Formats: sequence, C-alpha cells, structure tokens
Amino acid sequence: MDLTGGGITSVNKQVYGLVKIAAQIGSDYYPEIMGNMFVVNAPYLFAGVWAMVKGFVDDRTRNKIQIIGSGFEKTLFKYVDAGSLPTFLGGTCTCATLGGCMNSNIGPWNDFELVLPKGIRRKGAQPTIEESKSAKSGE
Repeated sequence: MDLTGGGITSVNKQVYGLVKIAAQIGSDYYPEIMGNMFVVNAPYLFAGVWAMVKGFVDDRTRNKIQIIGSGFEKTLFKYVDAGSLPTFLGGTCTCATLGGCMNSNIGPWNDFELVLPKGIRRKGAQPTIEESKSAKSGE
C-alpha cells in the first residue's frame, strides 16, 4: 500500500476507523492468505495511528504488517524481486502487455478460490472432507 501524498490532513477519525476495520477484517477472515503487507511512504502521523490500531489486530496478522517511510526499497527487495515490483515502488516491472501494473490484476490473490460454504482455499488444493460431503449432498 503506497501512501504517497498522505499527510496530517488525510489522517482523521474516518481514516483511523477504516484502518481499524480493514485490519480487523483481515485478521478475522483472511489471516492465512496475507503473506506480508507493506505500507510505504507512510507519513509520520500514520505510524502513530498504526500504533493505536495494532492492538486490535491478531498477533499473527500484526507481525505481517510493516509500516515504512520513504526508504522502503531495501525492505521490499528482501521479499520481492525488482522485476515483480512496479517502477513507482522502485522495481522494473511495467506490465506493458497488461495495461500497466495498476490494471494488471497480477498477484497472489489469484492463487485462491472461493469454496462455499466454508470460505477460501488455494487453487488446485484437494477438497476437504466437509467440502466433498457438501458437494455430494448438493448443498
């Protein structure tokens, strides 16, 4: 998440509430999907908001989130190859054949599928016993 242009005027009660809700939803419903989350170009005040909000987030999820200021490239390159990062994040990817990085929809979220009624699973994974029973009974 790139917070370029964010400043004191953009961090208000609504932003605080949004960050809190987003962190809670991620923690409650998607704790195993998120590998890491990097908030880059975070204004100083955002770190203060995060300090207040992170207490509401599950430990596993909180440990996957890093708030980084403007010197984020070194940290990102520990996790992601420069060829997979868009140029605005210091990488070399442009997704030229896919309409640009912001429109390409390339990402790890495509590795999962919705499985009713239980939730989500990695694509290609074997169905669980419950999913198999559910499919046989027509639920």
